[in-house]
Amino acid sequence: MKVFKKGIVITVIASLFLMGGCGGNSTVGEGDVIHFALAGPLETLDSLGFQKGMELAISEINEAGLLGGKTISVDPYEDKEDLTEGIKVAQKVSAAGKYSALIGHFSSNIALATKNTYDDNKVLVLSPMISNIEFTAPALDYIFRNVASDEAEVEKLLQYAADMEYMNLAVYYRNNDYGSQLSSVVNKRAKDFGITVVDSHGDFVNALEFENQYEKWMAMDVDAIFVGDSMPDAEDVVKMIRGTNPTIPILGAGGFAFSDILASLGDAANGITFIDSFHFDSETDKLQKFTKAFQTAYGEEPGYLSLIGYDTIYLLSDAIEKGGSADPVVIADTLKNKGPWVSCTNEFTFDEAGNAIGINLPIVEIVNGTYRYLK
Repeated sequence: MKVFKKGIVITVIASLFLMGGCGGNSTVGEGDVIHFALAGPLETLDSLGFQKGMELAISEINEAGLLGGKTISVDPYEDKEDLTEGIKVAQKVSAAGKYSALIGHFSSNIALATKNTYDDNKVLVLSPMISNIEFTAPALDYIFRNVASDEAEVEKLLQYAADMEYMNLAVYYRNNDYGSQLSSVVNKRAKDFGITVVDSHGDFVNALEFENQYEKWMAMDVDAIFVGDSMPDAEDVVKMIRGTNPTIPILGAGGFAFSDILASLGDAANGITFIDSFHFDSETDKLQKFTKAFQTAYGEEPGYLSLIGYDTIYLLSDAIEKGGSADPVVIADTLKNKGPWVSCTNEFTFDEAGNAIGINLPIVEIVNGTYRYLK
């Protein structure tokens, strides 16, 4: 199987038996080819295995002859994680008038800036990455995410903190959309769990600023530090914290699952607790099948983004089959009303705002150099 490269369109035969329009009002998806668009930082996604997961799903759909004769064509669009480029992509995809769904974007500032363009042009967007609350608020007809929101992840971590009696929490956050949103939600919801946020601080300019801030936190009897950032960007802050205090608990949301923390941080990873949707106490048959197939196809272990790419293609294909149409109007209605949807690791539904409800949010502790799943 080929790997996505910038500017290359990959077309794979997939069996798709379509029963007709079922209420749609466009010609999208009526031909012999069902078109999806992929928008994001393509080189990064490629290196992290997202496209491989997509390709594997398309190949399986084809080889099993599940659906009957259509082809799926995925057109990749490079947005460079740049707002201007992202807006240009949204305009191109919307003007094309041929896409049953857009998979992406992967940067929240681009996703928030372009969602109305897509919705106005009836381009169904399925984001496998954007957890920002504002992505689905206010609700739009064609905007969906198949990941949990920041608020859902923060609630799970705050409950954990309360159970561990971490009653005084300090918050560090990267001053970008993701970090700022996490900080805002923690500050908003902490009191509901009996937790006090004693201080929130954005990007540290240098080590001296961190040291001064850390002394302030200790003077306020901080029990744990919430780091509102994703890996590997958060590694420097974690190393500064561990250089000062090797044992203070560090909490992180789903962005901490983007890299192998133990491999990059070594002993400094001990005492980190975070949301990691790729860790489970027992593997489902679907997850085992995916893992084995990925290993066979690519000779490597799949990662979190490989799984998301795989599940996203199957979700769209399942919705097309259930709804009997590749028209985005029908797919949107089907996603909201004909669930539940079963992925390798979850069974979930979509609410009227396009939020995936019921996504598993496993909590993982790193203890003595090992990942430990918490039931």
